[in-house]
Amino acid sequence: WRAGYGTRLRKYPDHGNVAKVDQLANVIEELRAHPLSRQAVMSIWDPTEDWQPSKDIPCNNWLSWSSRLGKLDLHVAIRSNDAMWGWSGINAFEWSALLEIVAGMLGLGVGSLHFSTTSFHLYERHWPKAQRIVDGSSGGILEGALYSDSPRFDPSGVSDVEALDELVQK
Repeated sequence: WRAGYGTRLRKYPDHGNVAKVDQLANVIEELRAHPLSRQAVMSIWDPTEDWQPSKDIPCNNWLSWSSRLGKLDLHVAIRSNDAMWGWSGINAFEWSALLEIVAGMLGLGVGSLHFSTTSFHLYERHWPKAQRIVDGSSGGILEGALYSDSPRFDPSGVSDVEALDELVQK
């Protein structure tokens, strides 16, 4: 898992003897100091690693945060996104959860989550499952997800990334 997002967001870059950058901490610090900043950006693409041949190249390439009118928005740039596995399997959840966490830590409301995807596709191996979803015979895949409340992040006592790390470790 060379291209894992967590390492790139919290310890970037993670190779050689280069100083690591905690991009999550930097974004929170930037938005606290300058709530209207247009510089709260996190890079996932690493040109020193990602131009090498591999099947483990990050699909999500950068995150851009903006605080407006008391809400935090997140913009995600994606070079390649599989509808079944990448999008519905993890991306929609991971970035919405991170948006909720960061907004909570900043004392802001959760704003909009925007995706810009260069290639949105469905692999042939997922066609039968996609057809079952379209036909409405998904066997309950969507019913619970669409019509139930999801747990919300409680920012109480989580004001910085160290406190977030402690909470995640519990």
